[in-house]
Amino acid sequence: MSPESTAKQVSKEEHSLEALLCMVRDERFELGGRLPTERALSEQLGASRNTIRGALRVLEAKGLVEVRPGSGCYLRSRHETQGELDPEAVDWSSRLEACYLIFPRIAALCTERISASGIAAMELRLMDLSRALFARNPDALREHLNGFARDIAGGTGNPALRAVVEALCPGNSPLFGIIFYLQDYEREMLFGDTAKIVQAMKRRDADEAARCMEERILRLAALLERHADVPLSPLLKSEGERLEVFG
Repeated sequence: MSPESTAKQVSKEEHSLEALLCMVRDERFELGGRLPTERALSEQLGASRNTIRGALRVLEAKGLVEVRPGSGCYLRSRHETQGELDPEAVDWSSRLEACYLIFPRIAALCTERISASGIAAMELRLMDLSRALFARNPDALREHLNGFARDIAGGTGNPALRAVVEALCPGNSPLFGIIFYLQDYEREMLFGDTAKIVQAMKRRDADEAARCMEERILRLAALLERHADVPLSPLLKSEGERLEVFG
């Protein structure tokens, strides 16, 4: 590619990015709402779908949008996250510790409030997750694992809790880089822990749902320490030993 062609390509990408930044800041689009499709944006901005896709990924890294494979792109914020508010600036050891302290209570509250149709949707989510694992489909796996967390937060009926979950689960977990390199029993353990939470919710056992969520996070943290060099925080280490989760 000639220098002139490269410059034109960069200019086109910058133009697309600037146009999308204006779009997400436009109050005509509701927070949490879906943006136009890549095809529609491509036609509207006169850029290729690959260029649009790259620009959306930049916006996702800035914390402005969330790209959900197979679903679309959703407006997450109108302002770029900076400094301590930037999810990317929070290390995964601290993030897992926060999940351990927060998610069990969210799971318990969801168990008390979620509708029968909500539980049915979570059971379908489990089936989709199983298919993604079997097919070794990383995009579908990311969508359904993150979707599982969103489903639990949504089941509480509290939008602030959903915002907390969105911040703690930005979609780039180191789990997605190692999951297909895990032993079969380790992947089955992760799926089994997820299924146990759904079953506890189905029985309307809030205490059991919270306990299963605790164990799921502790086992996930142990796997990330072992395979992705994410250190266990002192709290998670002591809790895992206390509950005899690590085995």
